Amino acid sequence: ASGREEFLLWATRITIGGGLTLVMLVVGLPIITSLIGLVAGYVLVNGLVTRAWNRMRTDVEAEIPTLLSGLKSAISTAPNVPQALADTARTLRAGGPLRSWAEKTASQMHAEGQPCIESLRKEAAAISSSLAVCVELIGRMWTTGGQGYAQAFENAADNLRDVLSARVLARARGSG
Repeated sequence: ASGREEFLLWATRITIGGGLTLVMLVVGLPIITSLIGLVAGYVLVNGLVTRAWNRMRTDVEAEIPTLLSGLKSAISTAPNVPQALADTARTLRAGGPLRSWAEKTASQMHAEGQPCIESLRKEAAAISSSLAVCVELIGRMWTTGGQGYAQAFENAADNLRDVLSARVLARARGSG
């Protein structure tokens, strides 16, 4: 997390914890007992942040099969990988986290060229291991190119898409 995000997270933890502590004091609990409000605020904020992060990661992973299918089609018609990613991004769910990531990534690829792949790998790995595999596939396609690798990309994309689709189905059945 960036310094600003870390600061805001701690500020929220302290604010919520302090508020809970004050409520406990107003209710008439002893000071020592009321200090548990600080711990409760920390745990509450961490739980909310973790749940939101997991929801975002699940949303990203649910759309990866669509991204891979679109990329497979776009690359088979035009081998310009950054443009194929930009075109495919427009087919993803509007306002979705994967669309936002794909648009930003395509823009970065256009602006910085192939050297940006390493930073994209790190960013994707921080979001999802499945997204990191996608970036690896995209990076290899971009650096290697050629019809032979386009076919290899299609096969790898099909395999990853099938695995992710099964994972999304399993999650849906588990939560439903």
